[in-house]
Amino acid sequence: MNKKSILIVEDEAIVSLDLSMLLEKAGYDINRICSSSDDLFNDFEKYPRPDLILMDINIKGLLDGLDSSLKIKELYDIPVIFLTAYADKSTLEKAKNSYPYGYIIKPYDKRRLLVIIEMALNMIHLEEKLKEREALFVSTFDSIDDSVIICDKENIIKYINPAAVKLVGPGELTGRLFDDVFKINYSLNGKRGEFTDTEGNLRTLEINQTYLQGNIGNKGTSVRILTDITLQLYLEAQLRESHKMEAVGRLAGGVAHDFNNLLTVIMGYCSLILDNENLMQCEPTLENDIKGIQTTSKKAVKLTKQLLTFSENQVHNPRNIDLNSIIIDLERILERMVPESVSLDISLTPSEAIISIDPVQMEQILINLVVNSRDAIQEKGKIKVSTEIVKNAREIYLRSGKLPPGEYVKISVEDSGTGIPAEIQSMIFEPFFSTKGGKGSGLGLSTVYGIIQNSGGFIDLKSSAGQGTLFELYFKRLESVVTGNKPSMKSSIDDLGNESILVVEEDEFVRSIMVRILRNKKYNVTDTGYAGEAILIAEKRNPPFDLLITDLYMPNISGEELSRRITAFSPSMKTMFTSTAHKSNSQLSYFIQKPFDPDDFSGLIRNCLDSN
Repeated sequence: MNKKSILIVEDEAIVSLDLSMLLEKAGYDINRICSSSDDLFNDFEKYPRPDLILMDINIKGLLDGLDSSLKIKELYDIPVIFLTAYADKSTLEKAKNSYPYGYIIKPYDKRRLLVIIEMALNMIHLEEKLKEREALFVSTFDSIDDSVIICDKENIIKYINPAAVKLVGPGELTGRLFDDVFKINYSLNGKRGEFTDTEGNLRTLEINQTYLQGNIGNKGTSVRILTDITLQLYLEAQLRESHKMEAVGRLAGGVAHDFNNLLTVIMGYCSLILDNENLMQCEPTLENDIKGIQTTSKKAVKLTKQLLTFSENQVHNPRNIDLNSIIIDLERILERMVPESVSLDISLTPSEAIISIDPVQMEQILINLVVNSRDAIQEKGKIKVSTEIVKNAREIYLRSGKLPPGEYVKISVEDSGTGIPAEIQSMIFEPFFSTKGGKGSGLGLSTVYGIIQNSGGFIDLKSSAGQGTLFELYFKRLESVVTGNKPSMKSSIDDLGNESILVVEEDEFVRSIMVRILRNKKYNVTDTGYAGEAILIAEKRNPPFDLLITDLYMPNISGEELSRRITAFSPSMKTMFTSTAHKSNSQLSYFIQKPFDPDDFSGLIRNCLDSN
């Protein structure tokens, strides 16, 4: 099978190199890399034709990405996927006019990028097939896929094509009444109807009827074309649900962002009050009150993490966790998700169940599986969540692969619901596949499968129609929760310093508390809420700042780009990033997520300044 060829149009060399390496690793051919629209169109015909173009909207050259896309469509009809660091409404509206096959926001999630590319290529393939099918419509009735039935004025079938025969089954069909053969339950407008095919599947048919005249027959002769639109309606419903979930994710991410900023300020001021010894001595009861606020704030932090489960902007931070503790903390939320008619039973192993996974993603797995079980129970029923330690001395073959010999933590989620028929069990982990008749997004189990695979785990399914469903998850068992691979970030007397620090933070209150914390630690602090002003301040500074602290997602410019611009003329300056949400912090040496513990914040700053 020939590899698909992809052309990259991106003016940032690092991004284009990263894209090319990722795509080549995924099995695609890189047609070429262009850094501007001029490079793209110069001698375009001399190069092999790509299957797909990845294009930055804001590329250099005579034309921007939007105009370049329109020209590509007009001259070469090659599909385009846009890459951009901006997702404002006006940009999106302009992008729609150029009919892109996808829209990817930078910094992009690699897995999501590959999924969008694959879906775009599949869409292109489907469009090509559709064009071929439309060409076939000009041939005889016997060669088309729709059901074609010709009836006389008495509604007696005179001709029926192979597609229609397949719909109703073989037999002597000509000479019979149409309504006796096609028992269609018509909708109110008569243009659509439901029909049960020979395999017992309920099909939705689009019905078009015309009358023939002239040499073909008299005025009473009719032609009915029955188009099976079951799959089309299913995909449309799935697409609507997908858009809804994307909107929910964006809303959840926005709410969590604002809430996390508020929590940063609350937790920061709590720390400052507790550090004020004179105030604590004057108001002895105040300490317990402030600690109560801190405790409540930490619970709110957990709430925002659960909110971010529905958003893509969550930190993926695998670490050693006690699975039993995660389930215990989540128990009340799971109980609220099931109706009173469904009992939730949780049974945990008394042994330590230590695994390596992002705790937020583990919560997402449990929530998705319990919701899936809940939806499978029609009235009364039971859901059981359990953990146990499994020691296997030989390979075990599971649905997701071979389970090597070793010691594992097994999580089981079992329900007494309707079960999953054997014929569709191989498809339930596919994106957008759903058995809920348009009521579900079809993303729950595919998300579970993806997280488990990326975390080095395994999943197995045991189910049959009417007998309930059992999901079994296996993760390598570890010895201890303590990883020991990260230095402590807690504040101490050693955190004091006299270095110069530039703080760039859009939120005035967050910036204020950060400055207060730093000045309490004796640092020389300059702050601003604007990236452009930060660059001007840094240019005039002599000697240069020792440290830049910036939010990753500033208006009009990313924190990483701001750091690159300032270090261009202040190469000795170090950088620490903050953010309420970040998809992956693995590439950043010094990053802290908001809301943060002020002691952790101070400790990480000291570590950053003391690093080589």
